[in-house]
Amino acid sequence: MLGINSIKKSIFSFQKKEPFLLKFAYFLVLIFKFNIVSRFIINNHLKFFLSNKEDFDDIVAKYNLPKKEFLTKAILFKNNSIKNRSLLNLKYKEETIKAVKEIDENSFFNASKIINLEKEDIEKFVNLCSSSLAFNSTLPLTSDLKKKKIDKSVNYYSLDPGQENLKEFYMKILKNNKLREIINLYLGFSGELFAINTMVTKMDSKFRHPVTDMHRDFDDFHWITMFVYWTDVSKNNGATSIMSGSHRSTNTSDKEIYLEGKAGSVFLTDNLAYHSGNKVLKNDRVITAMRFGKALNPASYINKDYLFFQYFNDLYN
Repeated sequence: MLGINSIKKSIFSFQKKEPFLLKFAYFLVLIFKFNIVSRFIINNHLKFFLSNKEDFDDIVAKYNLPKKEFLTKAILFKNNSIKNRSLLNLKYKEETIKAVKEIDENSFFNASKIINLEKEDIEKFVNLCSSSLAFNSTLPLTSDLKKKKIDKSVNYYSLDPGQENLKEFYMKILKNNKLREIINLYLGFSGELFAINTMVTKMDSKFRHPVTDMHRDFDDFHWITMFVYWTDVSKNNGATSIMSGSHRSTNTSDKEIYLEGKAGSVFLTDNLAYHSGNKVLKNDRVITAMRFGKALNPASYINKDYLFFQYFNDLYN
């Protein structure tokens, strides 16, 4: 079955932007990881990825690592970044430094006061999402690859990353200098927006997605995620939980914190930390996850986010 699913995912490319050879290389990566043939093909299409050979070699090395070794190296990278950050702090305001220290210590920062979403915009966004055709999983490429009307047959839906009628709302969030400063200081370099994933979670579905179990994300060694809640969430109603500080340790942590808030709440999180969706949901939930780091990384390749790099660049820069 892996071969059949891999073929489907290779062929699928949203607006079908990919050259055939890149689709074939993608298939090889899903089956065999990066090998001589897939690397040769992709190296000859680097302009397509808006990147360079050094970046590509970096994601090949990371993607081919066993997960345990990847985690060890990622944690070491993060801890070294904290040690080296003192020199960068001189360029930033105290409020930015404080926000970054909160992420270092707790794996998250509540950025709701920085990004003020208007009630009217929140309601418009929710209505647009609820009436959209969407993919029946947390990510398009983990779905059956067909856009469908949102109903209770599954509990997670994801929208097309480049959905044009949501662009104005994304831009209102992303054109924020304070947000950019926190992201750049935390990363230690100028972060790029490499993924947008807007999800609708249905309250009355009997199906529960594995994302509601504790897990780590392995996008890259160092990146940061921004969660935007478009609906109210709480511990007993759809709030994501995170094991505080576990992004810097191989242990889970014994401090589980729920990222609770009203519609319009925004959190910055390091999702190498253990975190989970919520199995308890009293109302439909709408959430957007935006990810920042090096644009080309293991996750942005395997999730085909590279197809939207120009769109993401237009939104964030």
